[in-house]
This record gives sequence, structure tokens and C-alpha cells, in this order.
Amino acid sequence: MAVQVVSGVSHYVCLSSDTKPTTGVPAGSTCREVTLGTPNTVRLWVYDGTEWGQNADGGDVVDINLLVPRSSTGTAVLDESKADWSSAQDLITIAPQTGAAIREAYLDIDLAKAATGFAAGYAAQTLTLQVWRKTDQTNYHGEAPQTAISGTNAANRIIRIPIGMVAVTSAVKVTAKLSAENGGSTIANMPYELTYLATLAPTVTAAT
Repeated sequence: MAVQVVSGVSHYVCLSSDTKPTTGVPAGSTCREVTLGTPNTVRLWVYDGTEWGQNADGGDVVDINLLVPRSSTGTAVLDESKADWSSAQDLITIAPQTGAAIREAYLDIDLAKAATGFAAGYAAQTLTLQVWRKTDQTNYHGEAPQTAISGTNAANRIIRIPIGMVAVTSAVKVTAKLSAENGGSTIANMPYELTYLATLAPTVTAAT
């Protein structure tokens, strides 16, 4: 195409299912194309006087993925009948969806659920949580463990774990370890809330 003088441009908004106009469209005009979903995404196209938003390799000139504040909630269950929690066991695993890294993530774990939480079932024992990251995309390696907390000191407490950013090729998990089990039959329910920014919600898997 020849060099175009950008003047009197138009700005369009359309759905991804709509056909973009080409007649009477000044060069330099833009179109924000919305793809409806959970969440919605917006793609910005630019008209060069001949076609919309194609560069040399046929891709879009600009692709804007909107980071949306989100949260995922659930309950992780520390069940002595299903695993030996005197050694570290997976409690919660967080895996981003393809193309949707998560940012500014925090994981809050409630230790004091009434009647069935960690504080209710464990008095003398301590609980240690540890974050593990799949930094090489294959193997989990651990950060420094969180400070151990006893059931007595966990009354009315949550633990906030900073997760930060999780790349699309990575994953994060939190393990839990008891100083000693309660005889193999105690169950501790630990509600959690993961808050983060992302275009798509990650897959969160909690022990049951």
C-alpha cells in the first residue's frame, strides 16, 4: 500500500461475528472487536486503506486481552484416612489456562472453620504450608516453608500466601504437612479464596 495521510478516521465497535466495513472507511480507522465469553476479550484492528489489521504474517496488529479481577473459592480437605499428612501432601494446585497467565495472585486459607476446621481438630499439632512452582515447566520445586502454626494458635486465623504471577507454562501448588497425625481419622476442612488478575480463570484443584 502507499503511504496514507490519516485524517477523518472512524472508530468502530463490533462483535467478532460481525463483518467489518471496508467501503468508505478512512485509512487509520480502528475497530474494537469484542468476543463474548467469560470474560469478554477485546481485539483492536486497524484499517490500512485496503484491509483490516493484517501484518506480514497474517496476524492481528494488536491483540488486547483484558485482565479481569477474579476469585476462585472452595474447600481443601485434609483427610487423614486418604493420605499420610505427616509428610507433605498436595493441598491446592493452581494451573493457568492456555494463553492466560495469572497475576497479582493471593491465596487465603481459612484455618478456623467452625467445628470441622484445622483449629477445631488439632490442638498440639502444627501445620506447615509450602509453595511449590513448576518453574522449568516440568518439575515442582519448593519455596521456603511457611512458619508452622498450631491448632491452638489457629483459632480465628487465616493464612495469606502471596502467589504473585504464574506463567502459562508453569503451575503452582501448596502442600500441607502435619507435625503428627491424629490417629488416621481426623478431617480438617479449610475454605480458601484465590484472588488474581487474568483473562481466564485457572484450574484450581483442591484435596478432597
